[in-house]
Amino acid sequence: MSKNNSPTYEIFGITKRESTTTSDGGKEKRSYWTRLGVGFTNKDESVNLKFDYLPANGAKIQLRKWRMKTEESPVSEMPTELTTE
Repeated sequence: MSKNNSPTYEIFGITKRESTTTSDGGKEKRSYWTRLGVGFTNKDESVNLKFDYLPANGAKIQLRKWRMKTEESPVSEMPTELTTE
């Protein structure tokens, strides 16, 4: 693992579900992000993944660079929209 054992990645599960009703009465599909765990970069640049949860619903799994926490935002921010298909 990395020298200071700090995570370098976050692991998210992304699920698309129908959620809100649109103005024309249809259903809108939205992306829901669930933090599944973290990743650690090794000396040889490979990455170890540590999952706290495993999705059982066929969610897309995405590995994202770790975002530093700040006093204003004590938890890392999850993306609000799915950017890739």
